[in-house]
Amino acid sequence: MSRDWHKDMESVESFKRTQALLNGIQPTWHGEFSKPEPDVLILDYWLQQYAAEKERADKAEAEAEKWRREAFRKYPTPEAYDAACTALHKHRERADRYRDLADRLEAELAELKASKGKE
Repeated sequence: MSRDWHKDMESVESFKRTQALLNGIQPTWHGEFSKPEPDVLILDYWLQQYAAEKERADKAEAEAEKWRREAFRKYPTPEAYDAACTALHKHRERADRYRDLADRLEAELAELKASKGKE
């Protein structure tokens, strides 16, 4: 859909100004005079919502493009990405082994302290 919401918003603003000049009083279907249904206000609200959503989507798209460029800068080829993933996996495995060793040593130390306290 390629509507120009700026033109729609200008039309709504123009209608609101015209309506304000006429004091906003229009006949209803039954011949009574009352304020018009706020269709224009509803349209105005949704156009504002659209503008806010479009701005949010544009920011998200720009952020995604920034991340894409950064990823291509760091990993220009699939092989470079795979190598980085392999190295990361290797380092994580090594860190996990040392964490397990540290936990085991702490448990043994606690046992030694506990047994020494009983004597």
